[in-house]
Amino acid sequence: MKILFRLLQSTRGERHAVMFVLFFSAWFCSAFVYASDSVGYHFRPIDKEFDRIALQLYTLDLRNQRERADGRLVASLDDIARRRGNKQLKARSIYWRVRMGQMSANPKACIALLCEARRLSSAAYEYDNACINYQLAGNYERLGNYLKCYHLGRSAEAVFRKTGDSFYKGNASLLMAQLYLDIDIRLQWSLILPKRLIVQPDCPSTVSISSAPSSPLAPRALRSITNPLSRVPTTGP
Repeated sequence: MKILFRLLQSTRGERHAVMFVLFFSAWFCSAFVYASDSVGYHFRPIDKEFDRIALQLYTLDLRNQRERADGRLVASLDDIARRRGNKQLKARSIYWRVRMGQMSANPKACIALLCEARRLSSAAYEYDNACINYQLAGNYERLGNYLKCYHLGRSAEAVFRKTGDSFYKGNASLLMAQLYLDIDIRLQWSLILPKRLIVQPDCPSTVSISSAPSSPLAPRALRSITNPLSRVPTTGP
């Protein structure tokens, strides 16, 4: 949290420098992964049938082709978890359902599912929980809940670094860069827009990042115009 508040007090140039470093780190990790032939599936084996299907989904994720995921594969994970009666498999099936369909899904609905996955997931499966937290962080970023995004994203990033997962580590770093860019845009527009045009985002649990109100233009519509990262193909949060 100290890093986040220090960033809020920094100059615009310093914030852009941080974003550049994070973006370059994410790009480097992604380039390293794409250049190798190793998929690097880091989930601890539980069930051969389940793991085989999950690996197919992970491979699509690695290639930035989540939209090509067969819905029947995702549904089969739910079916296997139900037949096995295994809570960890159920948590993973929820994770993959959200991960594969998030780009067109409502973030609040995704958060509800991911919270259920986190409730089911055992603390002994640290990597599973990091993946769930990373996915939660991406959805909180979509809602403008920056503090939750920051805490979840950094905790997941640390686990990915420890396990040697360059792919998700790069994605988590890119999410942090996106977060800092969101904050930078909000700070700028909170000073420019007249107060009568400024409203709080529709997220009751959001913690305000400054004394000035936030702008309704900052989160998504403006980001598509202003954000240089939006032109870079990524795997998404």
